[in-house]
Amino acid sequence: MHLETRVSFLVEMFRNKRKHFSRQHELYDSRAVMILHIANVGIYANERIDHVLIRRGADKVILVYTEVNRKEVSQIREKLKEYLIPVDLVYVEPFDYEQVLSRILEEIAKHSDYRVEFNVSCGTRIMTAASCMAAVLVGSPVHFVCQDGDELPGKLVTVHPLPRAMLTKPKKNILDRLVELGGTVNSQAELGTRVGLGVASISKHIKDLEQFNYVKRNKEKGKNKVVITDLGRVILQLKQARKERLWGP
Repeated sequence: MHLETRVSFLVEMFRNKRKHFSRQHELYDSRAVMILHIANVGIYANERIDHVLIRRGADKVILVYTEVNRKEVSQIREKLKEYLIPVDLVYVEPFDYEQVLSRILEEIAKHSDYRVEFNVSCGTRIMTAASCMAAVLVGSPVHFVCQDGDELPGKLVTVHPLPRAMLTKPKKNILDRLVELGGTVNSQAELGTRVGLGVASISKHIKDLEQFNYVKRNKEKGKNKVVITDLGRVILQLKQARKERLWGP
């Protein structure tokens, strides 16, 4: 691999990793600083592993693979080693849910000082299901790449653990007020005034809601216009329908 390519990859990864850390210190327990990236390997589109790593960063990678991609996973491992990323390989039976889940949890137990993230862009559905269950059990985010037709490299989607995605009372009030105002407020400051929150407090809540894709911010004339998303409306409806059965107060 050309030195220029390797340097470019590392620079981009560390750039994004620095941004990622600043977000994660707000969202998760800031005592853990190292990221363990667990990625399923499939029979095609494994370039998505690189894509997520570049965007999110990692201190160590575990590749979960099967017999049919034994050769390819070795190539991926060597490539990541050239990027100076330590890699472990975990062999699984692709359609044995309990075995896949057990192997993943065993690896997580060995890396108790790491913050764990999952990449389920590749692999069988059983591998995806097991990884998602492991993420639920340990409270970790899950990343996957959505590719629409010939679009490359595809959109990166992150699903956050349920405790972080809960609608607390202040966040529910924000979404309620957005709905009452037709779904849009002209500025973040105006929204804070309408829900009785200070500048720092409304900024933090909006950051969280945007991270979960419940709202989006559009910069217009120097102000952050806040818009509730379709997902935000649905989550609010669920909160109201189920009350405290799923989300906390």
